[in-house]
Amino acid sequence: MTQPTPFTDVALAFAFALTMRQFRKAHAMLSRELKQTLSIKALRIAYDNMLNPEPDHPVEVQLIETLSDWPTKAVHDVGWAYVAMTWGRYAEAVTVIVEQTGNRPDIRHIEWGRP
Repeated sequence: MTQPTPFTDVALAFAFALTMRQFRKAHAMLSRELKQTLSIKALRIAYDNMLNPEPDHPVEVQLIETLSDWPTKAVHDVGWAYVAMTWGRYAEAVTVIVEQTGNRPDIRHIEWGRP
């Protein structure tokens, strides 16, 4: 089991916010640069295009894999996380890169869907 870290906490909180359709809350977890290119509406559309469960159907979230070092890691990056989201027999995921440039970790990159 992966041990919790500030970057895994952010990755899981982001995935939970998406599954609860709390897109404003999820958007607040993005880096300043990513917020400029990904609006709250675009975040909702990206999630809905990936996994759009029926209302009131629970989506399970699970941290699958993490990295603290990888070849393209930037100076302020603190972690990479792959988070699965399952709904019934459907499974998708988000992969996020978390950076720390201020007082809190922020998501600077998102990949939607399974590889």
